[in-house]
Amino acid sequence: MQLQKRQKRRKSRAGTFAGAIQTYTIEAMMGDRKALQAGTSHNLGQNFSRAFGTQGVPLKLEVGPRDVANRSVVVSRRDVPGKPGKDLGISMEPSVLVSHVKSSLEDIQAPLLQRATSFRDRCLYSNIADVNSYEELKEVITEGKWARGPWSASDAEELKVNEETGATLRCYPFEQPQGFHDCAAKGMTAHAAVHVNGRL
Repeated sequence: MQLQKRQKRRKSRAGTFAGAIQTYTIEAMMGDRKALQAGTSHNLGQNFSRAFGTQGVPLKLEVGPRDVANRSVVVSRRDVPGKPGKDLGISMEPSVLVSHVKSSLEDIQAPLLQRATSFRDRCLYSNIADVNSYEELKEVITEGKWARGPWSASDAEELKVNEETGATLRCYPFEQPQGFHDCAAKGMTAHAAVHVNGRL
């Protein structure tokens, strides 16, 4: 079937993601006029941050009586606690304050991006281990890592792995390794490799 028409809209209250304030969606009309949800985005508001105790604001602007008199504010970075993270006497002049806030946000973002990139490029794959048996799989999961290995077990056996280890099968890679190996769950020849098996 061919894609005929896409509509960008918000979902109804009943169709909104549980816990979200609003859900936005792209609904595609297929050739037979049936709907296909092509993508969603959720406005979570503060519901999840409150539930998990996230304090997710990077900058705090502090304005006291003396600041008002001096037409200035104190800009505090949440990632640098105490006095080192405070910039005193920043002018309330919009062009100055906006420029300072943008610069501060960039300074906060840079190390976060660097850390995430470093994890992706170096640390991520050191936390994924290849396994060839169920015992190896359990050991890897116990260490807090992800396991990757051959898989041909049934849905019931997959559920058993989840119950015993807290792990869930994530996905099969498009590019499979060459040759066949025994399934990591039951020892029979597997015809595909599970990409990762990560703890929830």
